[in-house]
This record gives sequence, structure tokens and C-alpha cells, in this order.
Amino acid sequence: MTALYVTDAATTQARQRISTPARDERAVLSDVQTIAKHSGVEVQTKVRADVAAEDAIMRELRMGRHNLIVMGVSRRPGQKLSFGHVAQALLEGSSRSVIFVAS
Repeated sequence: MTALYVTDAATTQARQRISTPARDERAVLSDVQTIAKHSGVEVQTKVRADVAAEDAIMRELRMGRHNLIVMGVSRRPGQKLSFGHVAQALLEGSSRSVIFVAS
């Protein structure tokens, strides 16, 4: 399993291929590692800051040969149900199963 945290490249000062996670990113990835460890699952964490989120996710899918995307989302305002352009791009562009998690 890979936990991928994609930051907004426009607001990230370090434009490295794989950046050192900032405090919020570390907290999210630490929580994922804690849950995985408790469940007996090995997890690799990555942070990307150099590309659009949908491109980073699609690239990781190809490189890691993953078969499922689990993504946290928030509903966007409007009449039509929408979780944003990244979620839409993944639905349209990926052949993998997708689970959206909203709270």
C-alpha cells in the first residue's frame, strides 16, 4: 500500500520531485502509518509537489501497479454532485477501482 500526499505545487516553496513533508503532511502520513501498523499492513508514504494531483496519482498507479484508489473528498457546492476536478479526472482516466471518503 502507498499513501500519497500531493501538495499544491503553486504554494510549495520546495519544488523537488519528492519533498520533505511539512508538519501537516507529516501528521496525516503518521496517522496513516499508525492505522496500517495496527491493522498489520505495510505502507509506504510519499509526498509529491511537482505536478497536478491527478497526474501524480495516475503516475503512482502505473509505477506501483496499484489496483485501488482511496481518496478523501469534500462535496463542492452546486446542484450537481461534485467532489472536484481531481476526483472527476480519476473517475474518467483511471481503470482502477475508486473509493471516495467524505465526512
